[in-house]
Amino acid sequence: MAADIALSTNVRLADAHAPVRFTAPAGEVLFAGAGVFLHTDGTWHLIDKTICTIANVSKWYGIVLNVAAIGDIVTAFSIGAKIHLSDAANAIGTFWYVSATPGKFYDAKVATADTYLPCIKMITAHVAQIVRGGV
Repeated sequence: MAADIALSTNVRLADAHAPVRFTAPAGEVLFAGAGVFLHTDGTWHLIDKTICTIANVSKWYGIVLNVAAIGDIVTAFSIGAKIHLSDAANAIGTFWYVSATPGKFYDAKVATADTYLPCIKMITAHVAQIVRGGV
């Protein structure tokens, strides 16, 4: 049964040496574990499948670890980052895609072409590695 990933109550880096990270202000309220994109105004916004499409995969950037209010400075982690994302056990090796729910990840492809758009891969039952970076 396809569903959004159940986010941890304690989203955190699983490896402190996350290779790609970028800091910018939040352009809307963000939650811990949210998938984000960098808006043209230079702020983070929640990603969803209407924003990140086959034609515009570059909109996807990465995941924020903290809750943020509009204007808060937030770091998003991108390709290669390993993040403890879920307390629930997930199948190792599964890919997750941008969801229709803003900021969330979905365990099923939206369209056949989505094989090119997985964002994260579960490398343990609880840790996801970001496998696609947009920018």
